[in-house]
Amino acid sequence: MVKYWGVRLGEGGRFVKTCYNSKFIAIGWFDSDNLDWLISEKNPEKALNTLKDMFRKIHPDNSESSVGMKCGEIFRFVREFKEGDIVLVPEPQERKIIIGKITGQYRYVDSLKDECDYHHRRTVEWLKIISRDEVSQKLKNSLVWLTVVSLEDHSLEINALIQGQKIEYPKSEVTGEGLYEAIIERLKEMNPRNFERFIAHLLSVIGFDSATPMNYVGDKGIDVIGNLNAGLTYITLHVQVRKVSSSVGNDEVLKIRGTLGSDEHGAIITTSRFTRQADEESRRSDVKPITLINGDALVELILEHYDELEEQYQDLLNIVKKEIPLKDRFTITSKK
Repeated sequence: MVKYWGVRLGEGGRFVKTCYNSKFIAIGWFDSDNLDWLISEKNPEKALNTLKDMFRKIHPDNSESSVGMKCGEIFRFVREFKEGDIVLVPEPQERKIIIGKITGQYRYVDSLKDECDYHHRRTVEWLKIISRDEVSQKLKNSLVWLTVVSLEDHSLEINALIQGQKIEYPKSEVTGEGLYEAIIERLKEMNPRNFERFIAHLLSVIGFDSATPMNYVGDKGIDVIGNLNAGLTYITLHVQVRKVSSSVGNDEVLKIRGTLGSDEHGAIITTSRFTRQADEESRRSDVKPITLINGDALVELILEHYDELEEQYQDLLNIVKKEIPLKDRFTITSKK
């Protein structure tokens, strides 16, 4: 039975050209280890657990959820991919998606002789290159985050794309007050780790250097850290990220304040809102203030800097900026 997969070939698609020209797909991790044993081990659960143990030794700071996610991707590429399966590869720079058919078994390439740094590979036959505009928003969203992802839920659409059938997607527009709510709902669809990556990227767009999600281990509840060169001073900002629907209380304000050093600043960013007590606590004059950014303020930041966001986030949010005619930007008031 044919299965459908998505594979991202390096950050920003940096290995797509090499893989396309040489007709293969590849993943990283375990660069010095041939993973043939994942296939020969008869018990798949035992194989996956052994892989996780190996991964923990190499990356001891990764959380259990991160270990499970990354090892699951490796396991699928090595053991579950089959000859004849269909694979979709995003090409972000040219806004294309390349569709191919897997033609070879897993192989480990010890000595690299091309510009791709990944050792774990499979040969493919490329079938088609399509514009991202031809693809539904749901399928594009599925290709955003993971290196290896199952696309079984999109099999009908993918087959139609391969056959060159035109697909009409229902269009709907949300504007005004409903726009804020719609953007918040799309942010909530991200898993917590990806939401933190998005916030780190948004901070970097705003002007923070080296805005980075933390690794959960030993992070004292801080999700993102960024540095801002403010001319005469250098600001280190510790951020807690709360992708929730309920209000954030003053206990979170006290928690982040307790983690800050004398030269550090704190902020809480949420998709929701803050209680009155949290707002009052954040602005107390006798202690270090904490910046609070609620859902509406977060959306305003996104809209203000939307053109600067990476393509993957623009695709995920799918916001269209309207061009307003010049005559509609002005009004005349009556003289008193």
